[in-house]
Amino acid sequence: MIGTLKGAFFVPINLKKGADKLMKEVIQVFGNYTIEWLVFVIVAFSVLGQASLKLYKAANNLHKKTDEYESIVELTYENSKNIETLSNIITKEQEMTNEFRIRSLADTLFVCYKNVKEQGYVTRRQLENFQDNVEMYRKLGGNGVVENKYIPEVMKMEVKE
Repeated sequence: MIGTLKGAFFVPINLKKGADKLMKEVIQVFGNYTIEWLVFVIVAFSVLGQASLKLYKAANNLHKKTDEYESIVELTYENSKNIETLSNIITKEQEMTNEFRIRSLADTLFVCYKNVKEQGYVTRRQLENFQDNVEMYRKLGGNGVVENKYIPEVMKMEVKE
């Protein structure tokens, strides 16, 4: 096939005149460029395409990381609410346990008070036990009849061995 190189295009000689006219229009729009220029443009577009692909991948990765971050933030928020709920439950349980201990110690102190009153005296061991229970009772926040009645009356009693 015999042809000619017009601009960046190889045109066979035996093409119709319409093709020549089209080629003249292409050369008119794009100019009469050399093969080197054409290779440069192709390489430039290839590099630009690779850079665009890398940019796309980076943007896509950033999007995934952002989604992961948002999921972590959401889970952290949910965990925070769960921790707060558990903390409230634990606090209520501790308050109930403390109240139970106070009432239990009050009962123990009452039994000790009643026994001592019936005996008419207090032994050293009973007094030490009573005082230990009173100390714990006060630490837990107990007050009332134990402070106003049991303690003063037991402390006035005669101590026997």
